[in-house]
Amino acid sequence: MQAKLQDVDTVLQQSAALLDFSEPVAVMMVAILHFVPEEDDPRGIVNRYAEATAPGSYLIASHGTAEGPAGERVGQAAAQYEGKANYSAHLRTKEEFAAIVAAYELVEPGIDWTKSWRPDGALTSGEEVAIYAAVGRKD
Repeated sequence: MQAKLQDVDTVLQQSAALLDFSEPVAVMMVAILHFVPEEDDPRGIVNRYAEATAPGSYLIASHGTAEGPAGERVGQAAAQYEGKANYSAHLRTKEEFAAIVAAYELVEPGIDWTKSWRPDGALTSGEEVAIYAAVGRKD
């Protein structure tokens, strides 16, 4: 499939050839939402995918941020991409990310640093991490 995340109709149409949307599915938006500008309405995009999926479906998502100990470094790196790539990073706060994924009921631990989602590894306080992760369930 070749389509932008923002082209929801095309993504869903092409995915329907392989997936049964009347059954629960997992929607994975990993390392992509921070490339969706506000004018493309990231919350609206996530909502449209949620509306297209059956109850019991899950969203797995991550989002870059300038918050936390590594935030300044990540913010500087994002600024360097500005104008040099076909896309720009739109780093958001934890609260902004929460609003984007609000169509789903988040499972524990909710929105947290990506390293905190590794159940079999050592948990960290978020040092050196500037990416939030979340898993949500559509009821």
